[in-house]
Amino acid sequence: MLGSSREDGESSSGTHVGIVSYGHKAELNFDLNDYTTEQQVVNKVPNIFWFGGTTNTPEALRLARTLIFSSANGDRSNVNDLCILLTDGGTSVDMRDKLFPEVTMIKNRGIPIIGVGVGEHVNKTELKLIAGNDESYFYVKDFALCFQRLDVVFVMDDSGSIEEVNFNKMKSFVATIIRDMDIENGNIKVGVLTFSSNARLQFHLNKYRLRRDAMSAVYKMPYTKGNTNTAAALSYVRNNMFTSGNGDRGDVPNVVFVITDGAHVFVLGMGGWTDELELTQMASFPQEINKIDLAKFDDLDTIQPRVVAMICNICRVNADVAFAIDASGSVGWKNFTKEIEFVQKVTYGLNMNGGSRVAALTFSDSPNIRFYLNEFQLKYAALNALSFNYDGRTTNTAGAIDAMRNNIFTSGRGDRSHVPNIGVIITDGRSNDRAATLRAAGNARKQGMTLLTVGIGKYLDHSELDAVASYPSSKNYFKASNFDRLDNLVTSVISSLCNNCSGKIDLVFVLDASGSIRRERFGKVLGFVSDIVSELEVSRDKARVGVVSFSDSASMQFQLNSYGTKHDVITAQYTIPFAIDARIKGVHIIVLSIGDMLNMLELHGMASLPSSANLHQARSWRQLSGLKNALVSNTCDGCTQQMDVTFILDMSGSVDTVYNSSINLIKHVIYGLPVRADRARVALVSYSDSAKVEFYLNTYRSKQEILNALSFRSAGGKTNTQEAIRKAYNDVYSSGRGDRAGVKNIAIVVSDGNSNINSDNTATEARVARQRHIEVYVAAVSDSVNMGEVNDIANDPDSTHVVRIRGQNDVQNAAKQLLDRMCG
Repeated sequence: MLGSSREDGESSSGTHVGIVSYGHKAELNFDLNDYTTEQQVVNKVPNIFWFGGTTNTPEALRLARTLIFSSANGDRSNVNDLCILLTDGGTSVDMRDKLFPEVTMIKNRGIPIIGVGVGEHVNKTELKLIAGNDESYFYVKDFALCFQRLDVVFVMDDSGSIEEVNFNKMKSFVATIIRDMDIENGNIKVGVLTFSSNARLQFHLNKYRLRRDAMSAVYKMPYTKGNTNTAAALSYVRNNMFTSGNGDRGDVPNVVFVITDGAHVFVLGMGGWTDELELTQMASFPQEINKIDLAKFDDLDTIQPRVVAMICNICRVNADVAFAIDASGSVGWKNFTKEIEFVQKVTYGLNMNGGSRVAALTFSDSPNIRFYLNEFQLKYAALNALSFNYDGRTTNTAGAIDAMRNNIFTSGRGDRSHVPNIGVIITDGRSNDRAATLRAAGNARKQGMTLLTVGIGKYLDHSELDAVASYPSSKNYFKASNFDRLDNLVTSVISSLCNNCSGKIDLVFVLDASGSIRRERFGKVLGFVSDIVSELEVSRDKARVGVVSFSDSASMQFQLNSYGTKHDVITAQYTIPFAIDARIKGVHIIVLSIGDMLNMLELHGMASLPSSANLHQARSWRQLSGLKNALVSNTCDGCTQQMDVTFILDMSGSVDTVYNSSINLIKHVIYGLPVRADRARVALVSYSDSAKVEFYLNTYRSKQEILNALSFRSAGGKTNTQEAIRKAYNDVYSSGRGDRAGVKNIAIVVSDGNSNINSDNTATEARVARQRHIEVYVAAVSDSVNMGEVNDIANDPDSTHVVRIRGQNDVQNAAKQLLDRMCG
């Protein structure tokens, strides 16, 4: 409950504030004349006592009326009075009869009441009645102000691809996040860095002590344009902003918000040890086109033409494109949806951000225009609009072509005279009037339209579709033997639409040079890269090439600007090494990406793990405000608990996918632990036939050392869980091995099967561990786990101490659940 006395205009006395807090009872915290400065009031608020119990709103209002709004306690007769009622619930039932009489007495004195409800349990009806009108009633979903102790740096992209109007939206978004942070009490420090071709400091962590000053500085930041050098920004943050001289506190978590748009990434996975989920996350959408899996290195030569085509087919031209989609009876609903998915994937490959436009119609007996060229300017909006009903009936291809020519490609519907008009006709059969179809196609081509035809199935009239397609039909008529093969045509259709294999591209190769590749295989990789480069016209104004290799760390081999000016795509080669280095040193990186040209390799490489919690994507700048609460939650919910953690890893399984899931889970959890400043220590016990301590709690002190130590392979054999648990509580949790008195001990058992050596003793050993005050969690990997045994091992309740992992897609969520419970 807050009471204030407000004075209009400038005055030395200004606004006075008093506060009443309440639960089952109410208490006056301070009067209107107790404090004379804003800082004094702000310093007092955290000391307010929490009552708990019932909700005695009438008593709180009575104290405000009789004590705060009285001349003896600072109320002034010549200024306006205001009462703000803040609550997360409703008045308790046994006190409601006193509520509205008290409200009436306050309002009879001319004191308005503003009602602020917070959370899902607010009695909105009651609060609106207290306020008296909608203008005096406010509701928010949660208490957003963050009181966590954090050092936060915002890294904001202001490159040319952002555009000034969107940079202004970004500034407003960051300002609203800062508004919800407790800067005044010193819990949170904020710094801001902007970047394009270079990094530019806006202010360090120790610059501002008031939210309003930091927000004002953000709003005043200029827009600079340029390229997108994320690497320089992250390097500057790590080396200059997170330093004690510029306000960094060694005992406080560091958090980085990166807000940027993206680029295009192809991924080539070779051999049998690749992480399928990781490679899929790296590749740009659609992943089935931008990711290639290869069984062995000797097969590299066979895919060289396909890779060259992929590189050349990144669309950079502008066009007005209309899709005509066959919805006749022969297609069927199931196959119609496959046609729609095909159009979505082709649309995703178009240069809509650079100015291409898309329209769509379906056709059966007659054409049905679904949307015109001027309806959607953003790619994500067009993709969302590609969802139509299925018609059935006959195949009026002529009507579809005429509708494109007469109704879609017109200036009133968004057609532009200076860009190509392209119609794409997708059908599975013969038209119902061959002569009319060929005539319509001829009229369209005379008007300057380019026609592409996509034929599906075995009932096609190939001569008709060949004649409809623009010359040369060998490049503009595409055939799929059935609807499931449509995906194979996406790259070719995009290539024909873009028609842009001019050799103008900035290309970076990121090469795995780790131990698993081996020297002789790496030579084949280099030969493959050389073959690709030989197909490009390398010069300052054509193709520019850069190469970076990586294993434990990344190394620049040569840069794009060795040959000419840089383009945004250069930054993917720099960014990931700096981001990984920052993450390993304890900096929590949260990435916000805007738009649909996303470089998933770069974004996942930058974000702290689990990336599902630390990578946020907004399809457009309009969606920024909806992400604020999630980002604030990310910032405030960082793990700060002290703990000694032992992973107990089952290595008896023979299935690599299960082992990979187990190792990835451990990596994700380690990334989320506060190893920095020695708040968390980590040990690992592995087991199959017998148990072995891989490293103790005091073996490694940095996150990098711990992660590097996770380099062993699955051993196979039986499952001796009971010995592993015993070794953990006997050998690991001892002061000589790094265990700390007074620090929480946690064990995480990661298993893919039943124990089968002295299995009757497994529950007993787990009980001994719990009796020694070790909190035991279990990550049950695969579906073959004996859940009865799992529940016997884990602490109660099982619902909070057991997580299930059925495949790689569950790893990040399981890690997040463990971290939330361990750190809560």
